[in-house]
Amino acid sequence: MKRPLHSDSSLRYRRIMLVDPNNPFFDRLWVRLLCVLAPLGWAAVEFSNAENFWGGCFAAAGLYLAYALFWVRGRDRS
Repeated sequence: MKRPLHSDSSLRYRRIMLVDPNNPFFDRLWVRLLCVLAPLGWAAVEFSNAENFWGGCFAAAGLYLAYALFWVRGRDRS
């Protein structure tokens, strides 16, 4: 979701994110992969134990991180 910084429509819009994908912490590929694969791996553990709620929560977190760290990061870099 985009929110204007000011009422003037000529100003840039900013995206409200839970994770700042342009933080220097995420510059290394292995850090981004680990941050995505860890919750997805834990989701697999939860699904294998028939804990569908927690599996869904961790899967959603992993998918959100994949979106933020690979899709949004690539578009926002200038």
